[in-house]
Amino acid sequence: MTTTLNLPDDLASAVQQRAAQRGHDVAAEVVELLRKGLDLTEPIPDAAPVQATITTDPVTGLPLIIGAPNAPISRMTTGQIQALIDQAQEQEDLERLGIPLRR
Repeated sequence: MTTTLNLPDDLASAVQQRAAQRGHDVAAEVVELLRKGLDLTEPIPDAAPVQATITTDPVTGLPLIIGAPNAPISRMTTGQIQALIDQAQEQEDLERLGIPLRR
């Protein structure tokens, strides 16, 4: 399979330098690095879920929610998080207006 990667300049430079040091072309070096990275994948432990704690940020005084490191939100993009916020806001607005929720 052929694909195009958009890498930050510093990362592209590091891969190019590494490939040159090892006598590989850049594509071969990227393949090797990907294989190594995939081999490092750690299994998710079967631990009990950690409950979120709510504290106050000492600097800003704002509420600070500390969740589990493997909480679903840690794998969400900012776009997905914003869509979830928008959906919750829309539901709240409709409830206030007495309009049934659209499903």
